[in-house]
Amino acid sequence: DPWAGVNTRYTVGQKVSGKISNIADYGVFVELENGVEYIGDYSFYGLTRLAYVNADLCVKEVGESAFYGTFWLEISAAEFVTLNGILIRYNGSSQKINLPENITGISSDAFKSNKNIMEIVSDYYIDTVSSEAFSDCTALNKVHFNSVKRICDYAFSGCTSLYDICLSNDVEFIGSSCFENTKWLDDFKEDFAVAGNILISYKGNGGFVQIPDGITGIADAFYSDSSVETVVIPDSVKYIGEYAFESCSELRCVIFGDQLETIGNEAFYDCGKITTLFLPNTLKKIDDSAFRKCTHLKERYSIKYNNIQVLL
Repeated sequence: DPWAGVNTRYTVGQKVSGKISNIADYGVFVELENGVEYIGDYSFYGLTRLAYVNADLCVKEVGESAFYGTFWLEISAAEFVTLNGILIRYNGSSQKINLPENITGISSDAFKSNKNIMEIVSDYYIDTVSSEAFSDCTALNKVHFNSVKRICDYAFSGCTSLYDICLSNDVEFIGSSCFENTKWLDDFKEDFAVAGNILISYKGNGGFVQIPDGITGIADAFYSDSSVETVVIPDSVKYIGEYAFESCSELRCVIFGDQLETIGNEAFYDCGKITTLFLPNTLKKIDDSAFRKCTHLKERYSIKYNNIQVLL
C-alpha cells in the first residue's frame, strides 16, 4: 500500500520537493517517493492512452493483466518487454528461450497460454515467477532455473508436457498448485515430490509420515489427504504454505520442527481430529484461518506457543 505510513512521513502544510511526472486538466502529479514495489492485477487494464511507464520504479512484482491493452504494451516490438527487470510480455517466436541477464522477474502474463515454447532456461538470478506465468503452456517440457527465490501459485499449472524441472536449492517459496497437471508431477513415483528443497506433493500411503530432513518448505503437498494420521516435520522446514494440510480428515498429530517461522493461510483448515498443538518458539506468523474448523482443538489451552498457553 503506497499510502501506508504516509501520515508519519508528511504533515499538513509541510513544504516538500518532488518531480513533476504529469500535468492534467485537473492538477499536477508530483512524484515524492520512488517506492512502488507491487503493481496489482488489472491495475492499468484497458487504459489505451497509457503510452509511457516509468522504468525507474522499484517494482518487484507485476500482477495479472496489469498493463493489458495499454498503448505502451501493445506497440512494443521488443522481444522481451520489461519493467525494472520484470518480464511483462514475451513477443518472440522461439521454442527454446534463454532469458537474458537483465530479467530478474517474470509477470503473470509473460508466457501464459503460449503454445509455442518448449524450453525455458535462466542462468541468472530470478526473484519472482508470478502466479500463472507459464500456466497452460502445453508444449513446454523443460524448465531450468539456476537461481530463483519465489515461484507463485499456478505458475506452471496445466503445462501437460512438462517433465524436466531443475530448480536451485536456494528457492525460498513455491506456492500452491504450481505444478498441477504437469507430466512431472502426474508421473512421479516416489513418496515425496520435491522441487528445489520445497515439498510439492506427498504420494505415499499415509498413516505415519516423516518428512525428510533438508526440506525447507511445504506447499499444498497434503491437501485433502485422508490417509495421513501423524506428520513429523523436520527442523529444516521454515514455512508451511497455504492449504498444506487442509481437509486432512484423519490427521491427529503434528510434530513441528524447531525452526518453523510461518504457517500459511488455511494450512490446517478443517483438520477436525487434531486435539493439541505445540508450536515452536521460532514461529513469527500464523496466517488467516490457519487452524479454522479444527473442531477437536477443544481443550482450554490447546496451543502452546513461546512458552505461553494460547486460549483458542
